[in-house]
Amino acid sequence: MKNNYLMLILSMTAGCSWLAPSPAQVPEHYTMRVTQECFCHQQFTGPFDIEVRNGAPYRAVHSNSGKAIPLSWIGDEVPDLAVIMRRIQQAQTQAAHRLEINWSDEAGIPSDVYIDVSEMVADDEVTYQIDNFKRL
Repeated sequence: MKNNYLMLILSMTAGCSWLAPSPAQVPEHYTMRVTQECFCHQQFTGPFDIEVRNGAPYRAVHSNSGKAIPLSWIGDEVPDLAVIMRRIQQAQTQAAHRLEINWSDEAGIPSDVYIDVSEMVADDEVTYQIDNFKRL
């Protein structure tokens, strides 16, 4: 049974370190599917199936077409779990206007993340959906 918990962190609670995920929580070897919604080029929204080995991208394909994507996209353009965790920490450190996280009880990682860094800036929002996560 999958239980998700929604955490809404407003700027006044952004400094709470108990919610900040640690890089140590990111496994060295895993596969996952990630979709992001952002004001970025459509080719980077996915969904993508990513395989990470020894903490580095090993294989990545567009989930719908099965077409391989360049591993150089993993990071800034297409986030892996380590990048998403860092962006959560940055949102907390920078006192983001809004941060919502649904955590997957089964995998112990975020399943959905919404970040809006500034209420006064248009087009800075980003959403990540993570599913099909599997430790290798």
